Amino acid sequence: EGPVDPIPPTNAEPAPTNEHANDTQSNTLTVLDQTILLSLCLDVNAHNPHNDALTNEEMMAYLERLLLIQTNSNHSSVSEEQYLANQQSDKEHQCDDWMVYSTALLERAWLECE
Repeated sequence: EGPVDPIPPTNAEPAPTNEHANDTQSNTLTVLDQTILLSLCLDVNAHNPHNDALTNEEMMAYLERLLLIQTNSNHSSVSEEQYLANQQSDKEHQCDDWMVYSTALLERAWLECE
């Protein structure tokens, strides 16, 4: 006889529900979510070698997500470059927390400088 599988088959578990499904669909982040992402980015910076390409790429992923600009008109997200290109339109820039946004801009500037 062949080997016995120590793990018996289980019934399929229901998929976990996402209580922030609307936030995910519209790509919006609360100020708390933005702060957590920024702190994770800074943690990567504090606990990894500086001037390392992998560290910079990991930090840039957090910063790119933080720097998505929310628009008031249809609550969709656009990149900073797209926003600046469409600045003539009636879309207003909505910055939930200027400290988080400015810190993310500063960190991105440091990464691009290196």
